[in-house]
Amino acid sequence: MRSYKVAGDPSTPLEDEQRQYCAVSTITIAGHVAVATLTNGDLAGLSLWRDIDAALLAKGVTELHWERHKGGKVLNKIRCIKQ
Repeated sequence: MRSYKVAGDPSTPLEDEQRQYCAVSTITIAGHVAVATLTNGDLAGLSLWRDIDAALLAKGVTELHWERHKGGKVLNKIRCIKQ
């Protein structure tokens, strides 16, 4: 998953993408739960949650889990995705 500050053409191959991303993460899906790992950037402050939620809901996902590292602590985050 890559999240960009401005919208673009989703059909553009990643190797040709020139926009700067604000967050990038690997998403693993198991049943109704998705887990974001290897995250670079801040998922908590994304303005594109609506698009991310829609993409995950299309795959049957209702929860997104990730870890946020802040102030030397690891915070477990869960985002409930509603239709």
